[in-house]
Amino acid sequence: MVSSNWDKFNDGDPLSADDDHSFVLDNVFAYHPEKAKKMDAGIDFFMISKHINFPESRCLYVVTTDGLQEDFSYHKCLDNMIRGKYPNTAKEFIAKYFRKPRSGGNQEQNSVPPQTPQDDNQQ
Repeated sequence: MVSSNWDKFNDGDPLSADDDHSFVLDNVFAYHPEKAKKMDAGIDFFMISKHINFPESRCLYVVTTDGLQEDFSYHKCLDNMIRGKYPNTAKEFIAKYFRKPRSGGNQEQNSVPPQTPQDDNQQ
């Protein structure tokens, strides 16, 4: 069973080899557009740690057998998977369901635009 609580991992700890590592490798990282480049020396393990440029954010890293640590975006993986499997509807789906990063970084917007209350009698 795959963990649904990434908070149980300390920064820099490898994901468990049995479940989490296999899930990330087969269902997430497999779709990264630069997978071959990022795993050039072979994958040792995946880990979660703070991003070097955005220390308030935790992200996924692939650690290669030669010790290189490369962060990777699961958003890029998901985007690439959707574009590959559903080319006719991918653009519309991504525009509708993926949030755009704020200017000046890769952080997602957390605010939702206010909605005006509707009167039941108005059409």
